[in-house]
Amino acid sequence: MLILGQFSGLVGYTPESSNAIAVFVEAFANVGNWNWWAVLTSVITFATMFLLRRTPLKLFASALALVAGTVVVFFGGLDSVQIVNDISEIPRGLPQFTLPNLQILSPQLIFSALGLAVVTAVQGIGVSQMAENPDGSPVDPSRDMVAQGAANVGAGLFPGFRWEDPSVPLH
Repeated sequence: MLILGQFSGLVGYTPESSNAIAVFVEAFANVGNWNWWAVLTSVITFATMFLLRRTPLKLFASALALVAGTVVVFFGGLDSVQIVNDISEIPRGLPQFTLPNLQILSPQLIFSALGLAVVTAVQGIGVSQMAENPDGSPVDPSRDMVAQGAANVGAGLFPGFRWEDPSVPLH
């Protein structure tokens, strides 16, 4: 679903649909409206990533592919290719430390969060068992869960995710 929802961005088409499958179908049905510079940039980015995965640079393939796509857009003067800054402003610096808004806590929210945490933990353990560590050491699910938990706490204290509801003050 995630890939289907991103397809329209890869081809530079702005769909009217909101459902990931409908977005994909609409984008594919409107091939004549694709931004071919965006398509070229996407092809170069993916080709770079897949080619580098067969070299000693395979650990950096994804990052270098992003650099390749960025270089193509920047030096090619491809103003028609939508970049992150076109979608939303990128804030400068680190987010400020903020204590969570405890006014929004409710039993329903707490139980939902615990259920989500359990599902995420089980899913994380399953994924970690499918991949090996780059150095060949055995996977440690407990360590992975602690790291994931620390990242979630950090995202809560340094607004990594920002929920904005005008009726509820953030601080």
